[in-house]
Amino acid sequence: MESAKHEQARIRRLREYAILDTLPEEDFDNITRIASAICQTPIALISLVDVDRQWFKSAVGLSERETPLEASFCARAIQDPSHVLTVADATLDERFSNTPLVTGSPSIRFYSGVPLIDAEGFALGTLCIIDQKPRQALTEEQEGSLKALASQVIRLLELRLRNKEIQAVSERLMEKNDELHQFALTLSHDIKSPLAGIQQLAELVQENMPKEANSKVHTSIEMIRATGLKLQEMIGAVLDYYRLGEHTDSEPEVIDIKSFLKENAALALDSLQGKYEVTTDVEKVIYKKAVLQLVLLNLIENAFRHNVNEDLLIRIIAEKRDNFIRIAVQDNGQGIDPEMLSQMNRLFNSPNKVDRFGRRSYGMGLVKVRKLLETEGSELQIESEPSKGSVFYFDIPA
Repeated sequence: MESAKHEQARIRRLREYAILDTLPEEDFDNITRIASAICQTPIALISLVDVDRQWFKSAVGLSERETPLEASFCARAIQDPSHVLTVADATLDERFSNTPLVTGSPSIRFYSGVPLIDAEGFALGTLCIIDQKPRQALTEEQEGSLKALASQVIRLLELRLRNKEIQAVSERLMEKNDELHQFALTLSHDIKSPLAGIQQLAELVQENMPKEANSKVHTSIEMIRATGLKLQEMIGAVLDYYRLGEHTDSEPEVIDIKSFLKENAALALDSLQGKYEVTTDVEKVIYKKAVLQLVLLNLIENAFRHNVNEDLLIRIIAEKRDNFIRIAVQDNGQGIDPEMLSQMNRLFNSPNKVDRFGRRSYGMGLVKVRKLLETEGSELQIESEPSKGSVFYFDIPA
């Protein structure tokens, strides 16, 4: 009974690896080729012992992918996992002499199999070598090499299992992320309408309230209005964040980068001509225009809003590097404390509590920029020094 339970557990473990009936893989085939060469045998197999068959993940010198279990040398080998099963001449061994693999193709005479034992102690099958003529036992060096190769087979199987588990976790996380995405969108939409109603009501009350009304009432209504405005901004930021994917569906196109940078600088900074410079040694780039525009506008607006320097200057730069183009937005502001840099990719987190206009800063602009660039395989980089300004840059293919 105990033996039957162990065999059931062994089969369950074998199935967990999801290796049976998979296509050939070079990593496994390399091991059987090396085993065949080291032991100088025409046949080498990675054999996995299933319920009613032995299935070959890799086979050198044998065209069959599986054979019945009742003819299996490997099934016998895993019964004593602590030893290497070696049969010098199968025709003289009563355990195998009348089996089809000996009396018929592939006419096995010599066999040596190292059990494949996983981390939980289950023998999944063997790494074995076969000859069609009788032989003496393997040398000590050959047997040691075969055991080392068997260990590599187990490492490959364990790696495969870990990858499978990681993929399952990743799929669950993606599913949860999609659910969170939908929840955020739904919640934001559901809140927007009643919030807008509260805003309108507060403004209506303010407009129609007698001037002689209690000052506390005026203050309370203003607090309601201001709080509603902040909530609207936060909800708008969340909606913008989750809509970013819509902009990544566009196709790359040729962009005249100098004109593009100037147009977007003017668009973001409006009447502040003379407060910014555009420099580039690049004529054209191929990129998704909508993505590049959103990134640039956010970075330029961020550089302007958080620069309290009276002699404000923003530089927008595109320069050719080895095999990529670096696009940067540089300011001459107060810079960022090193401790704050690591927090700037988090939602609703900004090194500055308010901008140059006294408006609350949620740090959403940089989060959107990071997400857009990561979707395109790039990354936002920041270099900053307190009191000397900051530069935000990213690289795109040349």
